[in-house]
Amino acid sequence: MSVQTQPEVWLRGPIEGIEPLLQPVAHALLQMLEDVGKVCTPLTNDELWGRPGGAASVGFFTYARGEVLSDGQRAALFKEKTDGSGTAEELIQQLRKTIEAALSQLRSTDSSSLLKPRETPFSRG
Repeated sequence: MSVQTQPEVWLRGPIEGIEPLLQPVAHALLQMLEDVGKVCTPLTNDELWGRPGGAASVGFFTYARGEVLSDGQRAALFKEKTDGSGTAEELIQQLRKTIEAALSQLRSTDSSSLLKPRETPFSRG
């Protein structure tokens, strides 16, 4: 039995509605979704939520938008820490929704803003 595989997402062409300068971000997000699905789907719940040597579990998600966690996110984080609930499929569905929201943000990004210089608190000297 042969396993058919598709080329990596970036080799399949542009993602509709995404500016050319943001294509690498969109490709990386979609590739991650596919890779997480391949790796996590066969795991049992014990494997998914295990913490070998105290490391973060496979089911641990990090949100890097620079915002304070909402009450719902804090509750989900507490639930992950205490009972590790959620099957691999449920987590993949949650990841899919998060990636769709990120792609929507990319589609709504004004292309004229992409190359504008931005200051950070660290660049003010």
